Amino acid sequence: MAIVEAILCSPRNFSQDVVPKEAALETKDFANFDIFEGFSDDQLQALLTTLKPERFDFVQNDTLCTVGDKADRLWLITNGLLSIRQKGQDEVTVVTRKGPCVIGEQGLIDDAGERTATIVAIESGTAFVVHRAALETAGDSSVMAHLWRNLARIVSRKLGEATNRRAQLIVQGDKSKSLLNRFVNSHALTSVGDNLTLSEKYADEA
Repeated sequence: MAIVEAILCSPRNFSQDVVPKEAALETKDFANFDIFEGFSDDQLQALLTTLKPERFDFVQNDTLCTVGDKADRLWLITNGLLSIRQKGQDEVTVVTRKGPCVIGEQGLIDDAGERTATIVAIESGTAFVVHRAALETAGDSSVMAHLWRNLARIVSRKLGEATNRRAQLIVQGDKSKSLLNRFVNSHALTSVGDNLTLSEKYADEA
């Protein structure tokens, strides 16, 4: 019995295809996602029919993707909390995302894109997978332009947030260096500075 419970509770990896749950796609469930901003209910319903979002539930410690995976999909996170992690000397969380939100869109910009971060669930939640192939044939030229413009805005907003985080890290780092300079030797200070520079790099890539 204990072995069965352990298997059922083991973290899952959704890097590959998930098994979608059968569920009716209602526009009200998707209206809060930035990717669909500006579409009418009828347009959104038509989009959902074409995109065929696949619903799945995740639990704590489940992995949606790992560094190096092919970037061939994005996720619409309905609810739940996720950790975006990158590796330096150790794997660290560079940002968290809480539903409703879109995750994974940056990797779709490059046709040969690979994931630059690992996404792990902190809290249980529900998400929908949308594949690149569906996004690239979502509708006529005006629908496609509108959809990808929304994706560009999401990317732009996240890059702005990353810039702000980096600026905060730089200010924090300058203050820390000034304080540490009073108490540590130059060799130790150089080591601290290297670690702060690594943190700034993470802020850029989140």
